[in-house]
Amino acid sequence: TITFSPGYYNLSEYTEEIWNKEGEEWNRNHPYVKLRECYDGGIEVVIQNVDGIFITGDLESAVVTELVVETRYGAVLKFENCNNVVLNGLTMGHTQEGVCDESVLTFVNSTDIHLSAMDLYGCGMYGFSAMNGSGNVYVQSSIIRDCEAGPFYITEPIGKYEFRDCWLIGSFGGGHYEPVNEAALSFVECSFGEQETNYWYFNEDAVFIDCQWEEI
Repeated sequence: TITFSPGYYNLSEYTEEIWNKEGEEWNRNHPYVKLRECYDGGIEVVIQNVDGIFITGDLESAVVTELVVETRYGAVLKFENCNNVVLNGLTMGHTQEGVCDESVLTFVNSTDIHLSAMDLYGCGMYGFSAMNGSGNVYVQSSIIRDCEAGPFYITEPIGKYEFRDCWLIGSFGGGHYEPVNEAALSFVECSFGEQETNYWYFNEDAVFIDCQWEEI
């Protein structure tokens, strides 16, 4: 369990300092967390091969817990080959507006993911990406807003993807979902913004229960 006190955390300020001092030597000494250099020279935090991790902010405080990165080519946090991941009560995004080439959160070959009371915002390409056999993703009471291409990017899915009591608003696109027989996507009591509504209102690849839509 990792608990952040309320406040604003620029992860790039820390990771770039560590990378400049230690580089790959830091990675060799840390089996579960890697630092990865991005195309623009920024540093991405990658959590690998972990089963059971709970990262949370302090929901009791009036001050939000916000995690950001400066790179446009890296996620705020990336999870690879992980299971039983819980993120709770965090605001996350990129510091720079404009074109971005990575999601706020990225999951690769990871399962049993629970996001609750989250606020994921652009200029991330997507609020989160789930790829390469990631599945059983549950998003509850969360906001995904103002992203370049939409709230999420889901490809090669397995298992369930369920959004419950979520707000998907303000993005410049509806997102991306590749339906397969091994996966199911559902939205329960969710609210959709204009672009999200245009993409999903007539979409038959998901189940919608008691959702609210903008005018098309």
